[in-house]
Amino acid sequence: MKREVNLNPSEALHEALELKLAIETTGLPAQIDEGMVMTGMKLEGNNIVVSVDMSEDIYDLDIVEESSTELAMSLLSEANSEDPELGALFDLCKVSHSGLIYRAIGSKTNRHVDMGLSSEQIRKGRKTPSQVNIR
Repeated sequence: MKREVNLNPSEALHEALELKLAIETTGLPAQIDEGMVMTGMKLEGNNIVVSVDMSEDIYDLDIVEESSTELAMSLLSEANSEDPELGALFDLCKVSHSGLIYRAIGSKTNRHVDMGLSSEQIRKGRKTPSQVNIR
């Protein structure tokens, strides 16, 4: 804790995000829905990537891929209306100017499909909490 840190603000934010994600993943894996298990969160470039193992007995990854944009936008809508944990993740993206990618990983094929929102889409679509003064 006492080590000297000589980071620019961007590097410091990146390091803080990595620490936050490490803390958030201590309780993983976690069942998030039928046939969906969240297995990890990490920072890739300017994106927070959430890895979700999906049962290919229940979900067709081709359909997930075809509707990935709509699914990503529905996550944002859900975060704004009813899911405080998802909302907190989008808030983290908003204040850190990060994008968010949900990476669906097939249980049988190990194939992955990304459903993502850019930082700009999140900043435009996520309601800002009243206690935070950002735009």
